[in-house]
Amino acid sequence: MKINGKMLSGILFTISLISSSFATDNRAHEILSKAQELALSREFTAELVNPDRPLPKQYIWFKKTADGTICNRIETILASGDKMVLLTNSTGKFTIIGKKVIRNAPIPKPEKTVTASSKITKRFSCLEGKYGAIPCYIVTEEFQNSPIQKIVYSIGQKDYFIYQKNIYDSNGAKISTLAYTNVKLNPHINDSIFELPEDTQVQMPENAKEEREIITKTVSSALCSKTCHQ
Repeated sequence: MKINGKMLSGILFTISLISSSFATDNRAHEILSKAQELALSREFTAELVNPDRPLPKQYIWFKKTADGTICNRIETILASGDKMVLLTNSTGKFTIIGKKVIRNAPIPKPEKTVTASSKITKRFSCLEGKYGAIPCYIVTEEFQNSPIQKIVYSIGQKDYFIYQKNIYDSNGAKISTLAYTNVKLNPHINDSIFELPEDTQVQMPENAKEEREIITKTVSSALCSKTCHQ
């Protein structure tokens, strides 16, 4: 079964709800816990990359504001030269393309019903390695009774920043990679970067299918307007 982005989000949400540990390396667990805690409390900017395949240029700004709101902004440079912005702020999640703003449709939460035989369990192990030239802890989080076999994290030994995260399905195939380069920790990020553009009308799709259709149409329109006038 092919796992798409929406399904992957649901799977990871379920794992966080119902997982427990089996035979594990406590030090690895502590390293990962510290890294995940810091990830939600400090500002950073970076470029998003995928070592397995080329991506359009993507940049991220991440901040926890004074009122505790987790905000992030991801800019993707489209083939047309336009920017597509994924924005999360205190009012919701949005996709911005040019002057069009689409409020992201809610993702249905997975069922929480779990039987004893299907309860997801996990364990942790740790090696030392490098992400580029950066000394890292390579922490592996393995799962039992889960569509996800394991998640491998590259965590900076000095700053505990998660520079790379690879997710593997139950057959051991890599299905997702999240990696950063040109990372700047704790820069000053103005809250205004997480605000919606002024004088724009927000479209509100009812479901994920309608959301995808609007975004696809908007991206295609931006690309056409660029190529059709050349």
